[in-house]
Amino acid sequence: AAAEAFRDARRHIARNDKWFLANVDDVTTTQVRCLVERARPVADPLAQAAILATARKLDHHEPSLVALAEPLAEVHVTEGDAARAAEDYDAAYRAYAAALSIDATLSWTRRAAEEVRDLRLGIDPEKADAAVPVKKNPVAPRTGSPGGALDRAKKRAGNPVEEVPPALEAPEEAPVEEQPALGGD
Repeated sequence: AAAEAFRDARRHIARNDKWFLANVDDVTTTQVRCLVERARPVADPLAQAAILATARKLDHHEPSLVALAEPLAEVHVTEGDAARAAEDYDAAYRAYAAALSIDATLSWTRRAAEEVRDLRLGIDPEKADAAVPVKKNPVAPRTGSPGGALDRAKKRAGNPVEEVPPALEAPEEAPVEEQPALGGD
């Protein structure tokens, strides 16, 4: 509540950018340490994670935050794994999301959260992968256009301009036929 009141009060006063720029690191560090100390006695791990997520947005390198956040993230990952094993996908997703909110470097946890989300929503991963269209005959990208700036620069440098093999050229587009107007006279 105090942080919101302070934020709202700052909107109504003239900004002192010179002071702020000179003291931004100290103010941010103090805010993070305050949030960490506020989170320590909280018994509910999800509420504690919410406070630490706010602190993490300010400075995720603060040592006091890292010391408290990493073990708490592990607790949430363990809870998520247990809920996933019990097929309680809502609880597993909430636990994984809480872990990621305080430690976004947990790539395997992110993957587990995505899988649990799919299970929660009833998305079959095999069907979802099959629904993605596969490009046939992908055209290799070519930098620059024939006679463009890249080719002119190569000629000036004395390097020959390589011709694009026919297999890599873009297929010719079929001519578009004119369609009669609807509701015509």
